Amino acid sequence: MTLPDAVRTVLDDEPVLDRLPLGGEDALFVTPARLVRYRADGLFSDESAEEFPHDAERVSVSKGRRTVEISIEYVDDDRSLSVPVDRFEAALQALLAGVLSAAGVTADAETIIEAFRFDELTVVVTDRRLIEHVGTAVWNGEYEELRFEEVAGIDVERGRVATGIVLSADGRRKRIKIRNDRARPFETCVRAAIREHHGVGSLDELADEEGGTDVDETSPIARSVEDLPANEPGSPSLDPGEIDGPNADADRRPSSGSNRRIATELETLANAIEEQETQLARQRRAIDRLRDELAVTPDRDR
Repeated sequence: MTLPDAVRTVLDDEPVLDRLPLGGEDALFVTPARLVRYRADGLFSDESAEEFPHDAERVSVSKGRRTVEISIEYVDDDRSLSVPVDRFEAALQALLAGVLSAAGVTADAETIIEAFRFDELTVVVTDRRLIEHVGTAVWNGEYEELRFEEVAGIDVERGRVATGIVLSADGRRKRIKIRNDRARPFETCVRAAIREHHGVGSLDELADEEGGTDVDETSPIARSVEDLPANEPGSPSLDPGEIDGPNADADRRPSSGSNRRIATELETLANAIEEQETQLARQRRAIDRLRDELAVTPDRDR
């Protein structure tokens, strides 16, 4: 790979892992320790190269119509990386890969397949696991992970607004809820990563090896019922006569109209719970930020 003089000067002999074009001759150069943003000669500027080490403390994103501003905070410095909107996903993936590796979250031989940003939720899919909540909290250990070696099945709960991707692992269920217009690429990526990790042609083969398909064989309505809290205040009530209990007459069956109404009510309740969980997560993050600020704010009374 031929390197511009400005990039070669910054990197010295450090190896370049990848080059991400940003339009024209501009590019991002990826190394094990940093990103280098290269700007070619222009009408109003000279050739330049700016480096962004991977040992970041915090990363935030501000998206405009044409460009995305990625703010990167370090212990003693703040830097800003601007990239075109259509190159943002690739740049974010390269940055997160470096930050996760530098923070010790991912192993040296672990490969990040793709990074997905869903509003305030960022999910990274590697060749070994799924890492969730890697936004501003990844480097202080508050991320969540699910290793593919534990996954026994995957199911999809499609709603009118959002889709739930449900992974079953060691008797527990992990659900990630995503807007419908963003769900399909994520689902495809996760399925492919799990198949590749286990060396199977389909997830049915994986379920057979694990000895069952607990998640896949459960209907969407039953899955929703399992996850609902009992006697939740404000939840839609269901007439006991609409659902057959264990002692009900075997000939009785709920009508199709009742089934549709039950499914609609359950979906409404699930969406309301999801919204509450999202609000709580935002409040927790705000509290954590305030705690961090208070921890470094000098005592004004002195």
